[in-house]
Amino acid sequence: MISSFPYPAADSPALNRIVLAAWHQKEDIDRLVEVLSRRLHS
Repeated sequence: MISSFPYPAADSPALNRIVLAAWHQKEDIDRLVEVLSRRLHS
């Protein structure tokens, strides 16, 4: 799950968060790393 919300106050800059859970598989995390890596290097 990916969320973005202002923190700590409503007028603060957005805080982005990625939530991983115990039920995520290694393949899920590998895919996330791949997508984030491409996004950061584009």
